[in-house]
Amino acid sequence: MIEFTNVAAYRQFDERVLGWEVLLSAAQCRMARAAAGLSRPELAKRAQVSVGTISDFERGLRDPYTRTLRDIQDALEEQGVTFLEATDAGSGVRYRD
Repeated sequence: MIEFTNVAAYRQFDERVLGWEVLLSAAQCRMARAAAGLSRPELAKRAQVSVGTISDFERGLRDPYTRTLRDIQDALEEQGVTFLEATDAGSGVRYRD
């Protein structure tokens, strides 16, 4: 069994081994949720995760499993959010209403 110490390690594994690209960071989650006008409970319901998971992730207290990050990202993308890849200028979100 492979053990990871943080989200960055998951992302590196996903990109190299599984071919997945997980872009969602805690800051992007907060920005995307605000842009979409979702409360933490609303996002949690849409992503089918606990409110505590959203809250802890956004506050940097928890590194969710990759599948959980994908569920959160998918729920936000369904609301019109696009996640922008990190560049030297940083990462971000775009919202279409």
